Amino acid sequence: MEWIAKHEYIGSEFDFVASDGSGCVAYFSSAGFGPIPEQAAQIGDQMYELCETIEGLAKVSQVEELSTEPNIGEWVAAAERGFYAYDWCHERARYELVARPVAPIRVSDLEAQTRLCEFIETCRFQWEFSNAKAIET
Repeated sequence: MEWIAKHEYIGSEFDFVASDGSGCVAYFSSAGFGPIPEQAAQIGDQMYELCETIEGLAKVSQVEELSTEPNIGEWVAAAERGFYAYDWCHERARYELVARPVAPIRVSDLEAQTRLCEFIETCRFQWEFSNAKAIET
């Protein structure tokens, strides 16, 4: 997967989703400055719609909060829906795991959400989110 550091969404919040080598899913918040995968840049504003789809999914998991920062509700909400939830850390130039689902879901669990499932399958990392507290870009 190729990361794009200079993209048209710099300066505005841009979230994206991806899958890992075992089929688990994750939600990423760029905080307006983080690099994004080439696949997310290619579909652009459609990514906003896909991320809104996540908000409509049923809660399926308890959550382990890994951040002591206030206002992590967005990441907790994603983890409650089975997604590993990462935020861009500008100081360390990497995505850091904010909230982890106790019962993660897989791409195959999203079959009813065709567009979301199709995108997540194209935006796939080689490593596993269960072992990645931080993702270097």
